[in-house]
Amino acid sequence: MDSARFEFSADADAGIFKFDFKAREHFAKKVHRRAVRLAPVSPPNNPHSGHLRRHIVIDLDAEAHYIGADVEYAAAQELGARPHFIPHGWGHDPGVHHPGNKAQPYLRPALYIQTLIEEADF
Repeated sequence: MDSARFEFSADADAGIFKFDFKAREHFAKKVHRRAVRLAPVSPPNNPHSGHLRRHIVIDLDAEAHYIGADVEYAAAQELGARPHFIPHGWGHDPGVHHPGNKAQPYLRPALYIQTLIEEADF
């Protein structure tokens, strides 16, 4: 699966995003912090625990701001995944059958919660 991300741009239809650059930047940073807190984490004894959280990134440029996770399973965590085969592509090991997983959203709730907070402040 691909990475998952949101875009906040000056052209967005929602009124909350019709702010100037600094206001959009401030909003995007709040959504980023909330997404990091909401991201699912493996049990502490797992050596990869917190990997998704550590890879939630924010990209701020003049036209748009992007928040997302740059790991290959980010979209599967956000949206869920059906059972599927993951080929290894090397040696004699053909790959693994992944059982799929239920959605554990962290980006959409972060955006939704922060939008509600910002709208309440108007």
